[in-house]
Amino acid sequence: MRKTLVVDLDETLYRINTFHYFYKFLLKNSLKKLDLKLFFVLIFAALGRVLRVISHKKLKYTVLKNTKIAATEIASFLKEIEIYKRQDLFDEFLAYELKILATGAPEIYAKKIAAKNGFDACLATTYKGESFSFFTENLKEEKSNQVSMLLQQKGYPNIDVLITDHEDDFPLIKIAKHSLIVNPSAKLSKRLQEELPLDNFTILND
Repeated sequence: MRKTLVVDLDETLYRINTFHYFYKFLLKNSLKKLDLKLFFVLIFAALGRVLRVISHKKLKYTVLKNTKIAATEIASFLKEIEIYKRQDLFDEFLAYELKILATGAPEIYAKKIAAKNGFDACLATTYKGESFSFFTENLKEEKSNQVSMLLQQKGYPNIDVLITDHEDDFPLIKIAKHSLIVNPSAKLSKRLQEELPLDNFTILND
């Protein structure tokens, strides 16, 4: 049995960017609940992003700061996106002792996805009331550092297999024994071939 598996969420475990779908869900849900304050916060934040006035990080911060959502509503959201799950990837999971879902998506629903699908841990983007200057997305080096710290805490020396689709995860790709890369972009494919031995990764195309 191999020991450790790390899996990305957006466009890897699920075929979609779950945060984009969550945003749409919140818009619909705020109208349904007549929560016009949240609705207009979301509309203006989206407009700011389209106009490049705010960053994606600021958009995510705004959503997490202003959203109060019940467990039943999270369950409804997860039911909506269930059809986008890559069920074939789950066949890989049985062979590992420690399974980690590591994602930049919000923890408020990522932890539910992890628990529902048999992961032992979830590392995601959290909001704990901090100001924007102290807010950190679980991406790139931050994500790699969080995974490394968790492995150390659990007593595992390395990542046996990483499953991801995105170049943002290159810090993890570089330290994993082997990476399964789902539908990589041309840029990521080129970088993999230039920077890694060919036996360190496998390309998975739909």
